[in-house]
Order: sequence, then C-alpha cells, then structure tokens
Amino acid sequence: MDPITLYATWPDMARAEAAARHLVEHGLAACVNLIPGAVSIYRWEGALQRDEEIVMVAKTSGEKAPLARDALLKMHPYALPCVTGFRVDSASANGEFLNWMKDQTR
Repeated sequence: MDPITLYATWPDMARAEAAARHLVEHGLAACVNLIPGAVSIYRWEGALQRDEEIVMVAKTSGEKAPLARDALLKMHPYALPCVTGFRVDSASANGEFLNWMKDQTR
C-alpha cells in the first residue's frame, strides 16, 4: 500500500464536513480529520490576509489520492484552494492501520 495524507483548508466547518463525508462515503479516503481554529496568514492579490480556517487531513491510498484531490477541488469554494498530498513513510508499527486504510479505500 502506498499511503497518502491529503492536506486542505476550508473556510467553514459545514463545507469541510460535507467534503469529508463525500470522501469517506465514496471510498476515496479511509478517515478524515477536521481541525477547527487554524489561522492562515497569506498574501492575496497584493494584500496581506488573515483568515480562520478548518484544516482537513485525509488518509487515503496512492491509487485513490488523485480522485480524492479532484473531488476536493471540485467541491472547494476558494478560487485557488490548497490541496496538497504527502507520502506516509511510517505508520503504526504492526501495519494494522495501513491494512485498515487499504480495506476502506478499495
């Protein structure tokens, strides 16, 4: 299994939760964590911005990661959403978590 963690930010919990449910219900992610209270500082169209956002961490497989990414981009309200992916180098020592992820994203 080639586990991937997708990271995204959302403007509100309702949209983040809808996207998370979509990923899990369609087998595109085994589990999605939604973490409220993130503060993002960035420059947009020449002006410094500060927004409170919801951080999304989705656990998926290398096979499903492109489909999950595309689904998130399609559902996202931002003009330029942040959806990035990271390869997972290690997980629970006995591999049971990775086996569970694999079963959930078949």
